[in-house]
Amino acid sequence: MEQSSMLVIVIGIIHVLVLEGAGLHFLIHQWSALAAWILTLSNVYFILALIADYRLMKLNPVLVTDRDVRIRFGMKRQMKQIALCLDKPHDFVAEVMGERE
Repeated sequence: MEQSSMLVIVIGIIHVLVLEGAGLHFLIHQWSALAAWILTLSNVYFILALIADYRLMKLNPVLVTDRDVRIRFGMKRQMKQIALCLDKPHDFVAEVMGERE
């Protein structure tokens, strides 16, 4: 099973959000405590949404049926078909996997 680099990206973005959020919280707190806490809560919400998106992407892998190929991108939209001209997606997937190996 291939490992996705998405986990590394999510962890990197979370680190940046935590470090930047802490710095901006203290900077903005000098002018407005309410604005600083709103910024901090929005960062926490975004981090939770990022983790949820990663979990959805891991739990909903590519689905190949007789009629179509579905690729889900976490909470984002899904592609129902890779190409409209595909009559047999299993053959297409077998060809792609054969070229990789």
